[in-house]
Amino acid sequence: RDTSVTGVQTCALPIWKTDLDGTYDAFSDQDLFSPNIDLSAINGVVTLSWAQRYQMESASFDHAYVEVQEVGGGGATRKVWEWLDATMSDSVGSPAENIGASAGWGLMRADISDFAGKTIRVRFHLDGDDSFQFAGLAIDDFSVTAIFPPTVTTPTSSAVTATTATLGGNVTSDGGSAITERGVV
Repeated sequence: RDTSVTGVQTCALPIWKTDLDGTYDAFSDQDLFSPNIDLSAINGVVTLSWAQRYQMESASFDHAYVEVQEVGGGGATRKVWEWLDATMSDSVGSPAENIGASAGWGLMRADISDFAGKTIRVRFHLDGDDSFQFAGLAIDDFSVTAIFPPTVTTPTSSAVTATTATLGGNVTSDGGSAITERGVV
């Protein structure tokens, strides 16, 4: 399914987790892809946002990332988040007991304006080895938001001299935002 983004709009997906009843499996290789998102009519600011929670083994062994991919065209990709840290657990007591740590729900944002004018999809990825498995990656509240810049035309000029000119202009679109100032610079 393709999703078009025009003006100030969002594309929503339901919640996703690598494993709903425990840890991700040994030798996991999991991907969630968004629907294709049509940004071809966009020339302004584009923001990707999502809520995420994760618990991972060391990034030396298990990997998680979020990547924006161009669909068709040049095939550009860019990771906008990646797990790069140590195993999320602590040892306490004697004898030692491992207690898993977790990153609670957080809102993540990435400026993906470099994909304006293209069709994209977003990939949420997790892979792991066979040594230790943790709760993995959970994603919710996914959205892509685009804001058009204002449109200003300058159709008239008159009385042009070496040091002065009379100019006119029209704001033909506010870009979805309030206009806070007017004038000529």
